[in-house]
Amino acid sequence: MSKIIKAIFTVFIKSVVLSVMVFIINFSLITILVSVTKPSDGYTVYKNENGKQTEIYTHYYKDGEDTNLEKYKDADGYYKKALSGTLSQNYKNAINLFTGAAAVCLIIAGFYTPFWKMGDSDATKYELNHTPYNKNRVWYIAVIGTSPYILSWVALAVCKIANSGNSYFKFYRIFNYHYYYLIDWLLPENRLTDNSLLEVLALCITLVPVVATSVIAYRLGEKHVDIKKRIVYKKEEDK
Repeated sequence: MSKIIKAIFTVFIKSVVLSVMVFIINFSLITILVSVTKPSDGYTVYKNENGKQTEIYTHYYKDGEDTNLEKYKDADGYYKKALSGTLSQNYKNAINLFTGAAAVCLIIAGFYTPFWKMGDSDATKYELNHTPYNKNRVWYIAVIGTSPYILSWVALAVCKIANSGNSYFKFYRIFNYHYYYLIDWLLPENRLTDNSLLEVLALCITLVPVVATSVIAYRLGEKHVDIKKRIVYKKEEDK
């Protein structure tokens, strides 16, 4: 029993670490791209006269052509300063794609090998010594280990029904940051709409990856199927 409790705790801790790592990856990518591309939403025109700076007007690119700039751009003492902006959608999509790929790799790296070894060990002990084991314990470990995330989703559904989903959604998104890319893809506006539970139901997909990876890895371990070795042997045979 103590081993199961330890395994459950390990699953939860790894999930928390996974969220932190995905946040670091995402934040780093955004910081790098902002520093390289220097996005701007527009600019503000200022007048500098006798050491005093006066704001004349602000123009946003979304408003179209700036018809006022012509009379200020060559005048003495006038200058414009870019407004810090947001990354374009193409850059955001690229960040989401890379973050998503990194999250998948981290999930596999964090959960596949330990559960494969667990399944392999249980099956080997049974084959050699007929030591009985609970084949469903992987489900208990994976589901209970991710239960805080399951409960966070249940709370989101309850808040949605109570018409306070968007207030809680901010917390939900941060708490489930290891699924940042998936949540952003399901809800690109980062908010729940006012009239549907379908978005909440769609978000239950975030409950699947860790559990599925753990169970699949355990079952393959039970059958002593080592995918990594098979890939290596396949490559050697092809040479």
